[in-house]
Amino acid sequence: MIKIYKVVLVLVLMLANNSFCEIIYGSTITPIKGINTEKKVVAFTFDDGPDATLESEIAKVFEDNGGHATFFNIGRKVAGNEDLIREIIARGHQFGNHSMTHTRLPDLDTNQEIKDDIIVFQELYETTFNYTPKVFRAPFLDYGQTGKANDVTPEEDNRVSAILLDQNLIPINANIYAGDPSMETTPQQVIDKITYSPENGSIILCHERTHTLEAMKILIPKLKRLGYSFVTVSELLEIGKGVVSIDPDDSRIKIHGAKFTKIVDDELIMHRHTDEMYEGSTPILRFNPEKAKSSTGISIRFKTKSPTVKVNLRISKETFKKKPAGGFIGIFQDLNSISNPIHTSPVEAIIPNDTYDISYEKGKAFTIDIVSGNVGELVEYKITLPIFIDINLVGLELESGSDLVDYTEVAKPIYVAYGNSITHGRAQKGTNETYPYLISEWMNWELYNIAVGGGKTSKVMSEMIRDEFTHIDYMTVLIGYNDYAGGGESTATYTANYTEFLEIARTNHPNTKIYCLTLTATTNTTSPEEDSDVTAEEFRQVVRDIVAARQSAGDSNIFLIEGEDISTIEDLKKQVHFTVEGALRVADKLYLEMNKTLSTETIKNKKVGINIYPNPATDTLIIDSKSGIENVKVSDLSGKKIIDMNLIKNNRSIDISSLKAGTYILSTTSNYKTSTVSFIKK
Repeated sequence: MIKIYKVVLVLVLMLANNSFCEIIYGSTITPIKGINTEKKVVAFTFDDGPDATLESEIAKVFEDNGGHATFFNIGRKVAGNEDLIREIIARGHQFGNHSMTHTRLPDLDTNQEIKDDIIVFQELYETTFNYTPKVFRAPFLDYGQTGKANDVTPEEDNRVSAILLDQNLIPINANIYAGDPSMETTPQQVIDKITYSPENGSIILCHERTHTLEAMKILIPKLKRLGYSFVTVSELLEIGKGVVSIDPDDSRIKIHGAKFTKIVDDELIMHRHTDEMYEGSTPILRFNPEKAKSSTGISIRFKTKSPTVKVNLRISKETFKKKPAGGFIGIFQDLNSISNPIHTSPVEAIIPNDTYDISYEKGKAFTIDIVSGNVGELVEYKITLPIFIDINLVGLELESGSDLVDYTEVAKPIYVAYGNSITHGRAQKGTNETYPYLISEWMNWELYNIAVGGGKTSKVMSEMIRDEFTHIDYMTVLIGYNDYAGGGESTATYTANYTEFLEIARTNHPNTKIYCLTLTATTNTTSPEEDSDVTAEEFRQVVRDIVAARQSAGDSNIFLIEGEDISTIEDLKKQVHFTVEGALRVADKLYLEMNKTLSTETIKNKKVGINIYPNPATDTLIIDSKSGIENVKVSDLSGKKIIDMNLIKNNRSIDISSLKAGTYILSTTSNYKTSTVSFIKK
């Protein structure tokens, strides 16, 4: 049975001048060899790197089998291998401190020499890679506590341990040794030393050697087939602490906006389209399948009382060849009860409690650390994903004794948003900034944003809508800008493709309310393509004519929304994409336009309709509502509350003279219902 060894501090005292070298060395440590666990999990470690070739190849063996390794590097070998180390850090592996020189530390004469051999390594990794090693393995596994001679004093005997304790470095040993330092060792000898059935929780000590790499290529796949998982040393220690690990496909984790999910290499792939579509070519699909692999519109939701939560994610290795612009993950916390999981406040629904900015690198693993805003209470978490990055869910980690709470979600109407980069969210960075997300939150609909940046009107997309969605309640269609400005197609071609799209989509969805938007505002009023003099207005007329024809033919569930009625040039960043503020304004206007087509019964269950009228002359805001408003709040786009007041009568005004120029969110409450609109203070 493997014991869990703990670092124990006997005594570390600093003298008055705080000189490190004048610590009274009386500390003792027991290097950790492994943990007690019922899980079939082990931590492979590799000493004496970095080798310019072997380190990356060893890392790849573990990646190919769904795991990671820990590399105890020697500081003097780092020079010339900086890019290699950065790459392996990005790939999710761990680096440990194996000293700068690989000298047997107790043999060094002075405390300062020991200090330098350990601490200079730490400083090297922190300054060069912005990475702080957390674990330490002494060269030759000699931490000095057995003494190098009979006359060693207790103070000298613990010099290494005192420095490790001061630096918060965890000493690591191993309980399985590969016996592989000699170049005469064969791969089979390494395999035999490790054996095919190591104890659960083992730390396995190997070296960066060619024969060790060859042994790993055979051994690791076999261990995986036996059910073993491969983690870093720090991950193993977290398991030893009793961290509750939640698998990514746990049924208590709710995935929204990704219709096509599956487990690959123990990670949850969350996609918006079928694998068959991603295997197609751009000419056939009329969009780039690589761009389609992104996370816009997708959110992860779960409930727990755990005081802290770790959300482990990875950027897919198959995401864009071209590095996309940055993005962020929105982190929401809400105290709704299990019986009523729906967010009741539109402002709370679109403005996260916190965000996590993505540092983009293919295959990069990262963890979002969340602290509960209501410790001891059941909290519903919602994690909204970035726009142009493909994210996989690796799993969750809760504190010991905590667990997820199972709950049944209230069924919502299904809303599908189809389009190109405008709908996809170009010029926004997080799902919660896109206009389809805002619409879905205000309407209380279930969103599937299937738009693809650069996409044109696509027959294949309409076939996916027809075949893969068993039911759709509402759909918005904003497509055509790339047909018009990204290829110089004629209005006749656009007419044929748009008509075909609607015909195919309608086959299995005759009752879906479809909102066809004409081209929204653009500075490209005439196609920029050579030999094309077609105008944006001509493309808008195509949509008008198609919708009118279908309505005349008896389609009562199709509606026209003029893109220029819900957007202006002021909403744009460059030619056609909405700024964050622009997307909010567009969503607000689109929400009102769509509401006009809903039945009286449906409207009754939506947010309270209000109108607001800024009056520049008096610097006030007039609020008009058919219901008595009880409370009015004004927040900026970051969610900071600026005005909070009660109103009793309708047609009341509020003073906005204290507000700076910009866009604001106004939220009203009436009869326990809420309504949100945005306005601009000029």
